[in-house]
Amino acid sequence: MIARKKSQRPVKILWSIAIAAFAIFLPFARPLLAITPVPVETWQVVGIDVLGEKRTDPSWVESYLGFVFPATLTDADIAAVRAKLMTTDVFQRVSVSVRPSAKVGEFLLVVDLHEKWTTIPVIRGAYGGGTPLTVMGVYDTHSFGRLWTLGAESHKYGPSPHGFVVWAKAPRWLTGKHAVGVELWREFRRRSIYVPGDASGSREPRELGVINTNTWMGRVQFLAPLGESVGVGATNWQAGAEAEVRREAPVVFEQGDVAEDGAETAESPPGIRIAAERSTVTTLSLKGIYDNVRIEDQDMDGARVVLRSGPLIDDVGRSAHFEVQVFQFFLWSHHWNLALHGLVGGSNSNALQAQYFLGGFDSIRGLPDGAIYGTHAAYANVELRKLVGAWKYAKVQTAVFVDGGGAGTNWDDVESARRLTGGGGLRIAIPQVYRLMFRVDYAWSLDGRGGQGFSAGLNQFFQPYKPL
Repeated sequence: MIARKKSQRPVKILWSIAIAAFAIFLPFARPLLAITPVPVETWQVVGIDVLGEKRTDPSWVESYLGFVFPATLTDADIAAVRAKLMTTDVFQRVSVSVRPSAKVGEFLLVVDLHEKWTTIPVIRGAYGGGTPLTVMGVYDTHSFGRLWTLGAESHKYGPSPHGFVVWAKAPRWLTGKHAVGVELWREFRRRSIYVPGDASGSREPRELGVINTNTWMGRVQFLAPLGESVGVGATNWQAGAEAEVRREAPVVFEQGDVAEDGAETAESPPGIRIAAERSTVTTLSLKGIYDNVRIEDQDMDGARVVLRSGPLIDDVGRSAHFEVQVFQFFLWSHHWNLALHGLVGGSNSNALQAQYFLGGFDSIRGLPDGAIYGTHAAYANVELRKLVGAWKYAKVQTAVFVDGGGAGTNWDDVESARRLTGGGGLRIAIPQVYRLMFRVDYAWSLDGRGGQGFSAGLNQFFQPYKPL
């Protein structure tokens, strides 16, 4: 047996950590650039007048903004009100102003809303190589006019039976700094498992076999602000917990035929423990979130950092897991938008539920879904987006991107399995409808290992907020 040489300088992993740390702490550096303030005009505001609402509950607007009247507001406060409402992404336009009230020296805050249609029938497909996904359902992200998301969808992976998910969430609860949610899943998943291609580029990833799973899963989450939740000094930090319970039927692994020189095919995927009996897997996570992202239609600015860690408990025993996910957006003039995303995660469990599967669905475009897998993973996405056309019923955005990362049973494997792809794509959004954006990307290998293909679906490839 040849002993494997231990990597002494995981340079690229250290670079990934450094980049993630830079993205985390960059938002805190912005106040250092502030200019000495000059006197500003103020208004004594005694109430809110909401205009243009059709579904939106005016009492929700007042509670969401969180002002205690009478309140002294400035131009900066008024701009912040508009930004906070636009960031919910359920309004096409919001204008905010003040007008005199019946009493001299007192004013009303006037909020004029132009709503999006937020009850969304879903008929879509997602393709990124590997097993395709089709989805049918409906959800409303502004239920009761109070920013609650209620939804139900049917999911189907390739030839597997239909599964479903139902959920209820308030991602910006109360004054927008709390979050609560519950989900129930019934999932039949068919996932291809691949043998990685050679680093020399002599072959692309080949299918080793297919894992079929039959799962019931429930998830609950609660987050609360760490500090003041409203006003100029409102915190951008949240903390809370998430619990997930999966009930798995015996997992079925269908062997493929990728062996060479007459060798036998694998009986199980390397590095994955296949549960031959019915099993229960419970994942508990403490979560911390930093979030100051602002949304203006397709444009985003700011940072969102999600930290989670905790135990994974299954029929074998207790393991640990952690994950750090960073989104950073830079918005420049003329709708130039640089979007960065990175994820680092790991677990000391070899259960199927602890695996990361990287590929064209949601991590590295140009590779089959699940082309690289393992209990340790690190990957990043860089996109430069540009709005190139805007009409009443359509907005067109182009993007060029680079995706890269790896996964394996340890950090050395992550390094050796790393892949790099790049490409370009097109997004077409309907501004009157919440999250109605059609996306198509084409990516190809930049590392000499081969691989290329389309990635298509709804909305951006990576995004800081999702209905699920």
